[in-house]
Amino acid sequence: MNNLTFEQWVESFKPIINENGGSAIFLDDKCISFETYGNDLETIKTTDASRVWTIIEIDIDEEEDELGEPVDSKWVIVNGCHWVNRVGYIITETKWQEGNEYEITYD
Repeated sequence: MNNLTFEQWVESFKPIINENGGSAIFLDDKCISFETYGNDLETIKTTDASRVWTIIEIDIDEEEDELGEPVDSKWVIVNGCHWVNRVGYIITETKWQEGNEYEITYD
């Protein structure tokens, strides 16, 4: 499993802007996430699979945010198209390599 910071991942894989996007993950005030339905999902289905990443929500135990409040879930970005616990998708300019697994925590 390759663990990268969000910043390292952005620099390495170069997510593309979703001009019609308006939710989930933003980079410099521009949406880089694609929805899980409608035209966005059709775009994901027709994109080279090695350029697609899934934003998923995972349960966590005993973590706190910067204010000391308990946190019970977080978003991570993983390579590939996944269906379970998905929040959205991201398309990158750079392909991920077959056989490599990535997990990027999005804060």
